Amino acid sequence: METKTCQTVKEFFKFLNDYEGEIWIRRNKAYNANGELVAEYNAKF
Repeated sequence: METKTCQTVKEFFKFLNDYEGEIWIRRNKAYNANGELVAEYNAKF
């Protein structure tokens, strides 16, 4: 599966809201039930 790279946190959570399946989030990355990276956002502060 290809990883979705988001530019903002809002875009990141919008993508995860539409994602079908179990996910878990750690910092700026989201993983599926198999531990594969599904999405991440650029955390530039």
